[in-house]
Amino acid sequence: MTSEQTRRDFMRKGLAILVSAAIPAFAQSEEPTSQPGKKVVVLDPGHGMGNRKKGVYDPGAVHEKIYEEKIVLDQSKRVGKILAQKGYDIISTRTDSETETPLSSRPILANQQNADIFVSLHCNAFTNPDAKGVRTYHYPDTKQGIKLARQVQDSLVEELTANIPGFEQKYNGLKTANFHVLKHTNMPAVLVESGFLTNERDRKYLTQNPEIVAEGIDKGIIKYLEEE
Repeated sequence: MTSEQTRRDFMRKGLAILVSAAIPAFAQSEEPTSQPGKKVVVLDPGHGMGNRKKGVYDPGAVHEKIYEEKIVLDQSKRVGKILAQKGYDIISTRTDSETETPLSSRPILANQQNADIFVSLHCNAFTNPDAKGVRTYHYPDTKQGIKLARQVQDSLVEELTANIPGFEQKYNGLKTANFHVLKHTNMPAVLVESGFLTNERDRKYLTQNPEIVAEGIDKGIIKYLEEE
């Protein structure tokens, strides 16, 4: 069997969805395809079932009973819905917590669909509970990746600053990394750490104000795409 056939069979197992502007909610697609003339955004809510090892659930960062995987899945749905309403084609690497979604499959999906951008969604954690704030990663020395990361980082921080009492970010959250999903995607790609689950302030807005986080990420994505 050819590698192309393998990928096609892989996609038929429901590891991705397509959302168009005409569809208000996420729905399974047997084999997602982008619509001609529309820009394609792949959203990648991190972790989930089979992310690192087949059959093993990966919750990501965990604080008490709060799972990163659940938070970023919700973020992905919110971000995708807004972008779809704006007329973009949205493809998600996963839509639930049960479907096997290997890490290796995520950039393959984006490359296969010739996506315009790839945005991986995550939350942070650290042993020091004072660690806080937003960080957005891009692959080293990628001009468009840096631009996308800056737009998303700045827009998310701006949205949180305007809507979350006491929020401020004093450090530069723009970072480089050799993450698999950044290294193996053919298009501009970023990984967004929208806050620290181990920090009380961040945990509060991540769990209680998800719409503000989604709006900030959306604004950055749209600003980047409108300038291209």
